Amino acid sequence: MLGTLPPQATALTRWLCIYPLRLLKVFLSVLASNRRLKKWRVMLGGKSLEHQLWTVTPPRGFSYHPTVRRWAEETLRQAGYDPARVRVEWEIFWRRKGWS
Repeated sequence: MLGTLPPQATALTRWLCIYPLRLLKVFLSVLASNRRLKKWRVMLGGKSLEHQLWTVTPPRGFSYHPTVRRWAEETLRQAGYDPARVRVEWEIFWRRKGWS
């Protein structure tokens, strides 16, 4: 099977094959996440608070990203919403659109 090591593989094989590939995957994931956040921040620029919240698509995986959650709470507060209650509604709104 592709991507698996035979049972007789040694620890040295794991260190030379598997662990570098895992590290590369983590690096590429972080790089892609940073690019998505940067693009999202650019899209927010110059728009009203309402428009930022309800029409600008947040980056994928936004519900797990602390930066996006803090932004949502602060923006909801500035727009006059109760952040504790409406943040949940905001997350549900974007999850239903397929952007969790």
